[in-house]
Amino acid sequence: KRVRHIARRMYDIVAGYTNGNLLIAAGVGILTSALLVAFGVPYAIPLGIFSGIMTLIPIAGMIIAMIAIGGVALFTSVTAAIVVVGFLFFYSIIDGNIVRPLVFGRTIQMSPLMILLAILFGTAFGGLIGALVAIPVTACLGVLFEQVVDDLESQAKHPKEA
Repeated sequence: KRVRHIARRMYDIVAGYTNGNLLIAAGVGILTSALLVAFGVPYAIPLGIFSGIMTLIPIAGMIIAMIAIGGVALFTSVTAAIVVVGFLFFYSIIDGNIVRPLVFGRTIQMSPLMILLAILFGTAFGGLIGALVAIPVTACLGVLFEQVVDDLESQAKHPKEA
């Protein structure tokens, strides 16, 4: 029963992380597409989808999207390129400091500091794949750690008699 409870909590963490990421990516894709359409940039919808997909890559994804989409927008006009790059730049700041901590704080119950440390260590030790799995792995390890602490506290309160 205890193993099922732990497995269920881990499943909820991974599902919450995945759903949160997909929600954020969809929002970025829609906003970027709308902005590109407003400025008459060609391939607005595919570029919006690209920006949403790139949002799934922690830290570097928005930088890559900014460069690629800004380059395409530059063919339309300098103003369009500046506005699009500016939007993506400021969105990445808002995303990293407000949106993701709020979404992940609610979906996986992890502090923003732990999220940042998880991404940094995951990227350092596992590269891109490490960055992608760092948050759910860290949250799942937190569930296991919490269970171990609970077991130790329980044993301390009720020691077995020899």
